[in-house]
Amino acid sequence: MTASPSSPELLRIEYVPLEQMQPAVRNPKKHDLPGIVASILEHGYADTAILDERTQRFVAGHGRLAGLVHIKANGDPLPKHLAINDDGEWLVPIQRGWASKSDAHAEAFIIAHNRLVEAGGWDNPMLTEMLHDVNAYDPELFDGIGYTADEMDDLFRTVDPERFDTDPDALPSREGASVTVEEPSESEGRSTPERMEVECPMCYHQFDANRNKVNAT
Repeated sequence: MTASPSSPELLRIEYVPLEQMQPAVRNPKKHDLPGIVASILEHGYADTAILDERTQRFVAGHGRLAGLVHIKANGDPLPKHLAINDDGEWLVPIQRGWASKSDAHAEAFIIAHNRLVEAGGWDNPMLTEMLHDVNAYDPELFDGIGYTADEMDDLFRTVDPERFDTDPDALPSREGASVTVEEPSESEGRSTPERMEVECPMCYHQFDANRNKVNAT
């Protein structure tokens, strides 16, 4: 059977006020909220949340919507790809047209939507090469890429342990050049920021607001 352009079975994008978005009753996925905020500020809001037509709660996008709540509360400008209505409300694009069959069906989708991305894994050599190139182009892009310095070290050590042990700071680009990341010494006034616990307004997960440069207070 072919669906017509107006069929409710077809997926569509609509803009909905951010304040009207209702999260799932249960969502076990935690979020790197500072990293999500940094990514939205850098790239704009480029991935829509998914609404469950049966419950009128969303089943994907909790972290991204929590990031928007934080950005708005922090007084930052409207991210790209959002709109504002006459009342000053932020309008967020969401995907509509999907409906769960039951609460269990909706929760199975929530788990699968997150778990299957993790289960796919990574092509670590290719990932390392891409991280090298991003770093060579603009190290500040790492603010919203989801990797800490320690995680990157572990990845580089796994992919090329011999080179890492010889020169752990060398990050070769695709062209064969290398970029060395300089860390300031204690004598230059470098200090380790204290941990600042902040709660995500959507999923209530606790995170460290000093993890990166994002002001998540």
